Amino acid sequence: MAELDYPEPADFLEPMPAWPVKEAVKPFVDIPVKTVKGSRGEAELNEREITLLKAVQDSTSVYFNYTG
Repeated sequence: MAELDYPEPADFLEPMPAWPVKEAVKPFVDIPVKTVKGSRGEAELNEREITLLKAVQDSTSVYFNYTG
């Protein structure tokens, strides 16, 4: 994606917005740092991990599924 980090939309490899690297990091901006433990103390995905996984999904969608 860094190869295609142009100020205008590009579509010669995949359709991508202008400045796709900036678009790809936007989902990571407001990720909480508080961790939440399970009700019985067992390991489970906490709110931050779920938000991180969603941000990774949104970030990769800029390249793989920008046009929806």
